Amino acid sequence: MTSRVQPPHPSSRFLVALPVALATLPLTACGRPASATKRPDIILVVVDSLRADYLGCYGFDGKVSPVLDSLASESIVYDNAIAPAPWTKPSVASLFTSLDPLTHRVVDQDQQFWAEAPAAEKTDALAPEARTLAEALGDLGYETAAWVANPWIHSPKLGFDQGFGQFHAREMLDVGNLVLEVQEWVRNRAADRARQRPVFLYLHFMDVHGPYRSTPELLAKFSSSPSLGEDRILTAHERGALGYLDDLTPGGDSEEGQHLRMWRAAYASGVRRFDDRFGAFLTWLRSTEQLHRPILVFTSDHGEDLLEHGRWSHGFAPTLFQHSIRIPLMIRLPGGTVGGRRDDRMTGLLDVMPTLLRLAGYQGDFAGLEGASLLESDGRATTDAAAWSFSGAVADNPRMVSVQDRAYKLIWEFPGDSMSFYNLQDDPGERVNRAPSRSDPGAPRSPSEEAKLRMAEALAERIQRLRGAPGLLEAHAGLDPESVAKLKALGYLQ
Repeated sequence: MTSRVQPPHPSSRFLVALPVALATLPLTACGRPASATKRPDIILVVVDSLRADYLGCYGFDGKVSPVLDSLASESIVYDNAIAPAPWTKPSVASLFTSLDPLTHRVVDQDQQFWAEAPAAEKTDALAPEARTLAEALGDLGYETAAWVANPWIHSPKLGFDQGFGQFHAREMLDVGNLVLEVQEWVRNRAADRARQRPVFLYLHFMDVHGPYRSTPELLAKFSSSPSLGEDRILTAHERGALGYLDDLTPGGDSEEGQHLRMWRAAYASGVRRFDDRFGAFLTWLRSTEQLHRPILVFTSDHGEDLLEHGRWSHGFAPTLFQHSIRIPLMIRLPGGTVGGRRDDRMTGLLDVMPTLLRLAGYQGDFAGLEGASLLESDGRATTDAAAWSFSGAVADNPRMVSVQDRAYKLIWEFPGDSMSFYNLQDDPGERVNRAPSRSDPGAPRSPSEEAKLRMAEALAERIQRLRGAPGLLEAHAGLDPESVAKLKALGYLQ
């Protein structure tokens, strides 16, 4: 395990072509905000590969997440949170910058992804010109620290440590041991009276990510849940497509491992194991006096494919279905106030940065950011959320993008005519493609046809606008052999 401790960035750096308003983000409209010592501490928790529908508070049938369900009762729960991409690098880059992948362009690694895209449209690393959440909070007076268990985020060459005073790479360390380190750091910090700044903590866990951490007891616990869907025997092709999951998931080589239900139960088992171990951290967080009125944001970077549409894991086409990009998003305000409130607006990771900046006391506008603040500084809901959510940056298909609202969803491989259109209310599993041309072009359009037209226009306009605007400057970074080996073991690299 390795740790990197670095000073915060000495200056506020932006791509000069982005709006000038971004360069003054740490200031309010009337100058500096109130003293930093009065601001709440902030904890941002990302659980890698956690899809929303495998939590009880999002509808899973079975006791898969009692601890997180209790957190939901103390939080604002966003029912329609969508990840901007189905894999880690572009999603976390968007989380940290509130920029679409078409703007930050962190969609590649060693030229293995987006093979058909020009070099100027893809990069390995978050450019130094990016303005990150950690940098913005640092300018608001926050001490910033991160504990990260994902190899995609570890290397300093990839730029995700921008703005963090301390950045600890923990190489797949499980949640129990990782949070013990965090608690010890908080205790030591609280004992140092000279360190009275508010703190921003970023914790990125890998406990739910494959290979799935199941046990016979947990498999038995979840194997009968109707939320797993219908069971069947896997074909030889489906079994072979499991890849590293087949080799490393407990029970995969058993007779039960021939069944689809076993693999979905194994994923649910990983969720429950995380839930059990995260509980101690939440108990401590509710009672500790070593943090000041902490705000907790709980989310994921993307979901997980469990053969609903022909593949396992995540990141690669065919994807952008709900199980790949619909994620949990919960915000627990200090003391659990307004707990249990549900919000069904279209939201996502791009909204986290402006929301946290607003809760931290920033009162200016967010020109240049592509997300919106979901909350006012006092915790009231804003009216700023977008009508639609967009996703893209599929690892092996730069042309695949999606747009959706609460009722409909369009998946498009631009610039051609390959479209899939789904009625999410009638068909939440996205089984019936309603995109084919109308049989009578002269007939009045139905509501769903009108929605499809509006979404296609919105998607085309967004692509044109983002591609026409300046993206972040190019930044390329090779990985060390150890990081490459870890990513190969997780099925990402060849």
